[in-house]
Amino acid sequence: MFFFLETEVKHRIYELQKESEKQRLLQKKKASISNEPSLTTSKPLKKPTPIMSTK
Repeated sequence: MFFFLETEVKHRIYELQKESEKQRLLQKKKASISNEPSLTTSKPLKKPTPIMSTK
């Protein structure tokens, strides 16, 4: 009986660790997505210069 409980506890701890790792990765992904637009808009926009002008 005790062995069964021990394996159950180990299995549960393993599942919780996997779940918390998944949540951490999701948060990291959301943070990078929310930071991307602000990084691109803060850069100064350059006008595209034509390679050969037709003037």
